[in-house]
Amino acid sequence: MRNVWYGVIKYVKLLFVLALAGALYAYAMFQGGFVSWFLFYSIMTVILFNLLFVLFPLRWIHIERTSSKKTLAHGEQITVDLTMTKRFAFPLVFISIWDHVPYGLEGTGRPSGTIYFFSMAKTVSYQYDVKGVRRGEYRFKQIHLQAGDLFGFFTKDYESPVKSNILVLPKIQPLLGWKPSSDEQSDDVAVSRRTTEEAYSIAGARDYVPGDRMTSIDWKATARGGKLVTKEFESQKGEGYLLIVENLLQERDQEAFESVIECAAALANENRTRSISTGLAFSSEPHIAMEEAGSMVHFKAMYERLALADIDTGKKGGAPFFQKVPSSNSLLFVTSSLSSERIEELQSFLWYGREVTICLVETSVSDMEETRNMLTNLRKQGIRVLIARPGTDGINLI
Repeated sequence: MRNVWYGVIKYVKLLFVLALAGALYAYAMFQGGFVSWFLFYSIMTVILFNLLFVLFPLRWIHIERTSSKKTLAHGEQITVDLTMTKRFAFPLVFISIWDHVPYGLEGTGRPSGTIYFFSMAKTVSYQYDVKGVRRGEYRFKQIHLQAGDLFGFFTKDYESPVKSNILVLPKIQPLLGWKPSSDEQSDDVAVSRRTTEEAYSIAGARDYVPGDRMTSIDWKATARGGKLVTKEFESQKGEGYLLIVENLLQERDQEAFESVIECAAALANENRTRSISTGLAFSSEPHIAMEEAGSMVHFKAMYERLALADIDTGKKGGAPFFQKVPSSNSLLFVTSSLSSERIEELQSFLWYGREVTICLVETSVSDMEETRNMLTNLRKQGIRVLIARPGTDGINLI
């Protein structure tokens, strides 16, 4: 009903302007003189301008969206630039440009659009900032344009199909209490870093990142380049971990799954700083997603793969990944719940000489009392069990 009244009022205004133009023409014809004809030609100029606006298609305006980065760390802020280019400098009374920001990207003050009045410029641009607060791939699809005439008789809307993607990586928290299984099984003093690194071959070098060990710094390259350079090691076959993420769930508990992803990202990041090669797999996929490697490029691709991970509730029965024995010797399984079926699948790997570590993420719905006896039995069978407890200072492994 409101739209009907709006249409009626719009046409009443139009009839009023036409009646005013007719009255001025009659006044000029009968009265004559400069003033009467000036009023007539003035109103006709406005009417002609409105007619040109009606004929001007908004699809002639080219819209472009650019951003300073395509991949964001969790909580990182970027600037999005909207550029609007007309085919020619047509003076629109007003034109608004508004970007549809996907849910999960948070604004940081300025809105994602603005209005320009009487803009004669052929090209105008507008900037706004967004921050990645949830991991995932965000797809920008359309930019909305709206323009109107002087009297509000006509408004035009146009959705410009401008597509672009931004990837937000998982939140990487400090990991407290993580020790590789070789360190956990030894009661003696840990071997020196030099001895550990002898099991690895140098894969390359990269710029120093806070948190890298001093023993991994390439001092010769640092002296040549004048900046700290860290050696990257590629572990020998079977010396690393295969990180298996549980994403095959009966119910879609997104909060618990996000905790699992953050724990997996923290484990991968800790292995990176220790120069331990790491592979990646998901319980819902029959094949390994990423083979074991230890380079910075490899871990960056792993974070991106974790950013795209999602829950799979469509499969019933055993997990596809556990239907065959993986080639990796050390398996690191990250989950927020343990079913009897999954425990049997993990126990079967022990028969093939695989080293199994379960990282059980403690969530708000976890009932640790019920699983305490089960975890004790798993430890007796030779499976290493860690409980990941998220905290304010990071993720604590106990």
